[in-house]
Amino acid sequence: MPIRLAALASLCLALLAAPLAAQVLDTPYHDQVWDDNIQTVLAHREGWELSRPILRLGTDDALRFSFDDLSGRPNDYQYTILHCNADWTPSDLLPLEYLEGFETSNIWEFDYSASTLQKFINYHVVFPNSDCRPLLSGNYIFKVFRNYDPEQVVLTRRFYVLETRMDIAATVKPAAHPSLRYTHQQIELSLHDQGLNIRDPYRELLVGIGQNQREDNMVWGIQPDFTNQGTYTYRDRDYLIFPGGNEFRHFDAKNIRFKEIQTDSIYLLGQRYHFQLATDLERRFNTYTFQDDLNGRRLVKIEGRNDSQAMADYVTIHFRLRRDAEFHDGELFVFGQISDWAFPESHRMSYNPHERAYVLALKVKQGYYTYQYAYLRHGTNVADLAELEGDFYQTENEYVVWVYHRAPSQRHDALVAMEVFSSIR
Repeated sequence: MPIRLAALASLCLALLAAPLAAQVLDTPYHDQVWDDNIQTVLAHREGWELSRPILRLGTDDALRFSFDDLSGRPNDYQYTILHCNADWTPSDLLPLEYLEGFETSNIWEFDYSASTLQKFINYHVVFPNSDCRPLLSGNYIFKVFRNYDPEQVVLTRRFYVLETRMDIAATVKPAAHPSLRYTHQQIELSLHDQGLNIRDPYRELLVGIGQNQREDNMVWGIQPDFTNQGTYTYRDRDYLIFPGGNEFRHFDAKNIRFKEIQTDSIYLLGQRYHFQLATDLERRFNTYTFQDDLNGRRLVKIEGRNDSQAMADYVTIHFRLRRDAEFHDGELFVFGQISDWAFPESHRMSYNPHERAYVLALKVKQGYYTYQYAYLRHGTNVADLAELEGDFYQTENEYVVWVYHRAPSQRHDALVAMEVFSSIR
C-alpha cells in the first residue's frame, strides 16, 4: 500500500465531514531552524528565487543557500552536505562516495544589512563550488552549524540532485468519483524508462507526488496499474486524488511608503514598520475565482533597490481573520513558504473574542508573500485548508512527481526523474 495522506476509504462520508486523514513518512531531516536569530532561510536555483532547489547532475546548474543572522554580531558558520535516502533518512554512503572535495566548508560570503532598522548579516553559499560538488543523484541536506562544532546546528535545508533517466508525462483532471467531481483533482501519470533496464518496477521504483510545496499531504509508494515494455502507467487510484483547495491569498510588503489594496495601514512603532492587513474572511462557501498566484511562495524584495537580500528590512505583519466563534478541536495557522510549509508555534493564530477574529503578528522580511489559513485538528499532522479556504476543482495547483530507483546492487536511492507541472497548463 502507498503511504498516503488519505486512503479515501468511505469517500462520501470522509469528504463531506472532514479532510482526508493521512499517514506520513517519519522524516528526521526537515527544513528546520534551531536558532531564533536565524531568519529568511532560502534555497533555490542561482538567480531564480521562486524555483525549487533542484540541481541537475553533470551540468552547470548552481544552487544558492542564504539566511539572515539577526543576532547583531558576526558568527563563524560552516556547512556540510549530507546524502539521504528517498524518505530523508541518512543514507549508508560515506561522504567520499557522494561528494568530490571537502565534506565541510566555511561560509565565507556575507553582506551586512544596509539602510535597515533591523540590523542583520546575510550569509550565502553557492553550490557546487570549488570546495565540493555532488557525485550521485538523490536527496541531500545542506546543514549549517556554528564555531566548527557539528553539534551546534542552526539550520537544515533539503535539496535534490537529479539525473534524468526516465520521462514523466502527467495530467490533472477533475476527480472521477461523483462526490469529488467539483472539489478534487485527480492525477494520471506515465513513466517511460530511458535505459535503466528495470526488472521489477514494484520493488526498484519509488514514486511520490506532492501538491504545491506541502509536505503534510504527499503521496509515496504508489504502484503502477499497467506496465508495458518500460512504460509504467498510474491512474484510477484513490491515492492519486488531491483536494483542489483554493488560490492563495497574498500581501505586498515591498514598499513601506505605499499601501496596496490588501493593507489597511502602515505605521512605524519603535524600530520596526508594521503592516495591518485588511481583515480576511472565510472563503469556504464562496464561488471559485481564479487568481494568478505564487502557490504559497514568497519573494524577498524591496522596491527601487537591486540588492534586496541586504537592503530589505524586517517588518511586522498583522493578520486578522474574521470568525464568529473559536475552534475548540484544533489550531489555526498562517501557512505556506512563510511558515516553511510547517506549523510552528510562531505561526499559530490566537482568537480575540472582542474582535471576533483570529489574529497574529508575524515578523518577516520585506517582499511579496502568498499564504492560506490552515486548520490543524488535534491529534493530526495533516492540515485542513478546506475548512476556511474551500475546495474547488478549478484551482491552479502546482504538482511535483519524484521517481527514485534502487537496483538490487545499489546502496542509495537515485533520483532518476522529477517533474513540476501545473494543474491547468
